[in-house]
Order: sequence, then structure tokens, then C-alpha cells
Amino acid sequence: MKRLLVTILLSLAVGVLAFAGNSTSYIYVSGYNVPGISVEASSLNFGTFHIGQSSYSQTATITVNAPNTWNYHIALNAGFFYDGTYRNIASESNNSYKVPYWLYKPSFDAWGDSDYANTFSGGSSLAGTGSGADQVYTLTGWLFIPSYGPGYPVNDTYYDFVTVTVYY
Repeated sequence: MKRLLVTILLSLAVGVLAFAGNSTSYIYVSGYNVPGISVEASSLNFGTFHIGQSSYSQTATITVNAPNTWNYHIALNAGFFYDGTYRNIASESNNSYKVPYWLYKPSFDAWGDSDYANTFSGGSSLAGTGSGADQVYTLTGWLFIPSYGPGYPVNDTYYDFVTVTVYY
């Protein structure tokens, strides 16, 4: 809507200037750029794992840059292979083979979006306040590796996509 209004006003201004006879009129056009919030996330790579191996963790970072004193919440959705209980990494060759994992905030509470989009009710967002500079948050992922049995993961590369959203 703002872009449309500016386009119309600029068109009017050009029209007045181009078709003015003996008098000229000007239209004052202005705008206000609202500073935004940026977010970046590093990859969470569990590396090589083996069936029957103990569960283990890896970390990634989420960096938020927000104007000073702006309150925000960082939410993580359920991911592409959520099964209603767990987020899962899935086999690239056959995504019916999955390995469950959890994502945790720096406080080791489950990280999700239950207080916003609610795609993952098992965890809530992380609150923050802007400082005008990058603020880095550590995300810890725990991979729960299953024992041997039918239908358990095959040797392959596993992946998932989780969306990071900052609400402000």
C-alpha cells in the first residue's frame, strides 16, 4: 500500500510538472524507513552417527540484530519431518527412515513456537531485547539414535529444515 501511494503521488508530481502551463505546483513526497530485525542461523550438523550409538548433542548459533530496546521472540517451527511428537532428520534416499532430535534454548528448555505459530507445541520461543548490535544465541540439538530393529535408519545422509522466525 505504501509503495502504491508513493507511485501515485510521484505520477501526479510528474504530471503536474510536465503539463504545467504558466503555474507550477509541487507535491511533497516523504517516507519513513522503519529499522528492521535481521536473523541468521548457522547449520546444525550432527556429523556421522551409528545405529545403537548413544544419543549426543551438537550446537549451532542464531544471531539476531534488533534496534536498541526492541523486544522480540525467536521461534523455531516443527521442521519438515515432524511426526506429531518429534522433529526428525530423514534419509535423503528414503525419507521414511527417520532419526528423532530435539532443539534446546541456552536455558536447555525445548525451543519451539507454541506461543506463536504453534507448529511445534513441545517448546516455546526465546525472548530477547535488541541492543543495536548482533546478539548470538546458542541452540543445542540432541540426536536420539535408535537401537537396531526393523524400519530403523539405513546408511545415508539425513536432513531436516527448521524455520527460524523472529516476532516483534
